[in-house]
Amino acid sequence: MQTKTTFKLIGTALLSLVLTACGGGKGSALDNTLNGASSVSSTSSSSLSSAFGGDSSANSSASSIDTTSLSNIGFGSGGTFQPGKIGVGIGSGTLSPGGVTALTVNLVSITGTLVTQPVTVVFNSKCFAAQKALLGATTVESSSGEATTTYTANGCVGDDLITATVSYDEKVLTAQTTINVEQDTVGSVRFSDASPPQINLKGTGGTETSVVRFQVFGSTGAPIENIDVEFALSTTTGGLVLVNTTGKTNSAGYVSTTVQAGTVATSVRITAKTATGLSTQSNVLVVSTGIPDQNSMSLSLSDLAPISWNVDGVESVATIRMADAFNNLVPDGTAVSFTTSGGAIESSCITKDGSCSVKWKSQEPRPTIPDFDEFFVGPDLKVHCPNSLAECRSGRVKILATSIGNESFVDKNANGLYNGPLVDGFASSTTSKCYPNIPLSTAKIGAINGCDDLGEAYLDKNFNKQRDDDEEFVDFNVDGSFNSGDGIYNGVLCNNEESECNKASVSVRGDATLVMSSGYVYRDSSGLLPGQPSTEVSIGAGNSKSINMFLGDINGNGLPMGTTITVKTDTASNVTASVSPSFALGMSQEPTVMTLFLKAGDDVTKKPSGSVIVEIKAPTGLGNVTTALSVSVCGPDTLEVRDGNNQVTAPATTSNCD
Repeated sequence: MQTKTTFKLIGTALLSLVLTACGGGKGSALDNTLNGASSVSSTSSSSLSSAFGGDSSANSSASSIDTTSLSNIGFGSGGTFQPGKIGVGIGSGTLSPGGVTALTVNLVSITGTLVTQPVTVVFNSKCFAAQKALLGATTVESSSGEATTTYTANGCVGDDLITATVSYDEKVLTAQTTINVEQDTVGSVRFSDASPPQINLKGTGGTETSVVRFQVFGSTGAPIENIDVEFALSTTTGGLVLVNTTGKTNSAGYVSTTVQAGTVATSVRITAKTATGLSTQSNVLVVSTGIPDQNSMSLSLSDLAPISWNVDGVESVATIRMADAFNNLVPDGTAVSFTTSGGAIESSCITKDGSCSVKWKSQEPRPTIPDFDEFFVGPDLKVHCPNSLAECRSGRVKILATSIGNESFVDKNANGLYNGPLVDGFASSTTSKCYPNIPLSTAKIGAINGCDDLGEAYLDKNFNKQRDDDEEFVDFNVDGSFNSGDGIYNGVLCNNEESECNKASVSVRGDATLVMSSGYVYRDSSGLLPGQPSTEVSIGAGNSKSINMFLGDINGNGLPMGTTITVKTDTASNVTASVSPSFALGMSQEPTVMTLFLKAGDDVTKKPSGSVIVEIKAPTGLGNVTTALSVSVCGPDTLEVRDGNNQVTAPATTSNCD
């Protein structure tokens, strides 16, 4: 139809020219024919120009459709296109809490048609950035001129500005919309945390307040803000108080209160309640001293007897566990120092959950007692030290852990404070022996040779439980000399500082013994185990004998864990043998007694003979080493005994094993 119309207009134009030449003009009958829209006039002019050899490209361009050149971003296309707008599935309505709606943008060219080339659209919103809304996809690739994602309210309240952005041809095109989200209703209240979870008694010098947080969630499970919450304590013992009894949730749904400690050790819970009646309680908050006390110190080793007498670099983990006077774990961050009389150890550790650990490693120095020999193994097959020495074996290491803390006492009136020796129990130098490095508290029933009054900590290298001049000590008061206890309680729970106690700190300590064991078996100067027969063992027919022998390592300590003992009778006749222990040795710092059981055959004409071999296989850290022991056996001669006309053969009453 376009071609037909063009020809009609050209014919009319030619006739008009003729009429003009003849004097035609205004009021022509053709005026109504030409009285059209400007677009039509433009087309006529263009067509006329073409008819006279003019350029017709202007008409061709105006009538083409552009689907490749992005010009704008908005919603819709053609005559319904809204530039800079994002289409919302629910329209202008309010979105419910947790509700979902679609977001749509269209990409159009200058002609208003959808662009079919690949374009990337990025969606964002204020609530999405605050993690209060979810977008099904934030980046959408479109080759159809339309990009769609979903929006989910997840804690957002009120107006949320949403944007869709396209970067194209060095330009940034943006569309926007606003969604209004309805306020959620309270669905639950949850305890979040307490920081710190333990606080110190008022006046003891530590942290005396804790911030306790709760979080309020809506019916959709998302946090909600601007919710009023009331707080209450489960107990006010000792003057516990809340700094604030009400609060309002923040943008993340959190609300907090501050607990201030009183003067009595206790545990407390905080209740949080909303106006709707929903409530919850916090975890237990502990109010205590937080300062380690002596009878709560516990030092342990992962390996009490590492195979390290001849090997460097063998490790054992030393773990210290501490609690305060109420046996509550000490706070995280409490420092502990270490030292050792043998090998090497890490200098310190910081507690977490009431404990911390360091590594001990084998190396020089190795504690050595040069005069140890068989004379110290008595007939009872036990080690005996001369001159009343507490310890006379090499390879025994003392590890010491110390921290700043308080002495212990027995709170007889249960008021949480020390009220003097007439009220509470505190064993001082006037009532007990206070020289042990780790006094046994009177809180431990049946304690002997110990007291609660602490002197300065020392490294008890010779294990005699008293400080000697050649033993290092922790100079707590930095006066250059070793100080014994002062006869009174020292600690923050002192209720009267006039004379019966003071609030000064002391050096609390724990120590442990480690043995640097060896896989080489101890023998006396004759090459035998203590108790091992040096001559043949005579056993009569059908009889049994047992032989006890001392079994320890080269220093008289326990053999390494995993040591096995086997017995062989391949080189013996007419005798059976077994040994105890028959299982692998466990971890032990002390030697054991090995028993060899021998039994002769019942035939009196066959005497036991040969050697029973005992093999001791022990780990050394560099492989196993086997020690073989030989026990020779024999039997007595037989005698001919006549009883009337009968002849009886019987064992002799005396041995004849030569």
